Amino acid sequence: MLFEAPTTSDTVVIRGAVVDGNHWATKDSKGGGADQNAAAAAAAQDPPYHGTVWFTPMLILPTDATALVSLTPMGRGDRTMFDRRSESFDLVEQAWLFAAAFGAGEHPQTVEVQINPEFATAAEAAAEVGKYCPAIGRLPGFMLRDVKTVWIHRGDHGFGGGNENLLIHTARGEA
Repeated sequence: MLFEAPTTSDTVVIRGAVVDGNHWATKDSKGGGADQNAAAAAAAQDPPYHGTVWFTPMLILPTDATALVSLTPMGRGDRTMFDRRSESFDLVEQAWLFAAAFGAGEHPQTVEVQINPEFATAAEAAAEVGKYCPAIGRLPGFMLRDVKTVWIHRGDHGFGGGNENLLIHTARGEA
């Protein structure tokens, strides 16, 4: 179970980590800044999951179920995409496009995944979609609810979100 009932009005237990305000500690620890950071770093998962270390390394695991139902290649098209390398929204010509279907039942959702054509072949683009979309499907539903697009670029820059989008720079996901 991802969430357990709060132990107080300000404390929540998430996968064995106690979160209260700005602090967290595993159920086995007494807390403490350096110990928390060392434990989090030691428990970090292989990419693309290591970014959860700032909250709790056990929040999203590669073994968790994914809401990803299907990936469908949609060809190529021109799209405006944000890229941290230029810190701007740029028209990207002939981006690789995929439809990623998440969820089933009452609230299915399709997200357009836009891959920078710097991934030269359809196989390269499909490999990136196949790597990141299952991980995206592991996000809690409330975090995925408003996502309409995903942008994937090369480069070692921070991931991002907002404006109904998730931004991924693949070298950061491999770090």
